[in-house]
Amino acid sequence: MNAEVDAEAGNFDIEERAEGFQSNAGVQEAIEEYAMDRAREKLCGLGFHNFKNTSAWACYDYSCEFEENLYYVEVQGTQTSGPSIILTKNEVSNIQKLRLL
Repeated sequence: MNAEVDAEAGNFDIEERAEGFQSNAGVQEAIEEYAMDRAREKLCGLGFHNFKNTSAWACYDYSCEFEENLYYVEVQGTQTSGPSIILTKNEVSNIQKLRLL
């Protein structure tokens, strides 16, 4: 590789980390699993129950219940301190379809 390509690749890596993206699939999967576990623990502690992991086929990660109401949960994991999250166009569209946003 030449120096220009190396510099561009390095800049991409820095930007990716700054935005909380992860190109390594194994690391990304571990982050998502950790976030899903922590979200479920927190929601259970608040009284949510009857969890269904829908992440493999639905536009949200869990459905669960609280006081006989059904909730849809989209979990976002990050490697940053988490001051904000980035939603994809499809995530926003699906949330709007469910009338959740």
